[in-house]
Amino acid sequence: MAADGTHSCYVTAVHSDGEGAPSRAGLAGILRRRGLQSVVMDTSSSSAPAPKKIVIVDDNVSLADIYKTRLEMIGYRCAVAYDGEMALALIERERPDLVLLDLMVPKIAGDEILKRMRASQWGKNIKVEIISNLNEADAPAGLRDQGIEGYAVKANLTNDMIDRLVDQILKPAGQAEDISLETEPPTSTDQ
Repeated sequence: MAADGTHSCYVTAVHSDGEGAPSRAGLAGILRRRGLQSVVMDTSSSSAPAPKKIVIVDDNVSLADIYKTRLEMIGYRCAVAYDGEMALALIERERPDLVLLDLMVPKIAGDEILKRMRASQWGKNIKVEIISNLNEADAPAGLRDQGIEGYAVKANLTNDMIDRLVDQILKPAGQAEDISLETEPPTSTDQ
């Protein structure tokens, strides 16, 4: 009990991935030793769905890290590749639910990554969203024929739009907010 007569209670969720996460009893003991009451919920049961996996392919380290951080904050598990060779290895190993793919990455270009994915057994059904600085009209031909989810121009995207875009692709119908990425950003008409 605190000096003002109130009680402190922390609610802690534990997801044990088998890699050193504290046990329910261990976590409760830590909190008890600190004089705190605890309610510990174990989310590792089979009823809790595993987080969806996303591979972000972008050579802009800062932007890729922003995407990764934001998407992890809303419950996705993310990995980042900064070049095409790294991307193909990571995508084959992780078998993600979605790839956010920049077209202009070093070593192997994004359109070639997509071709190799679609030609492989492991990558032919993985969802891919192109996120590029190129307008779609300037992008390599045939991207939509290879089964991409969509195409977004980075300059038109806000951070919130990335979150909603991914939710729209990965969440069941009716759970994601509908957004349009086809329009150009607002321009100033002041001269």
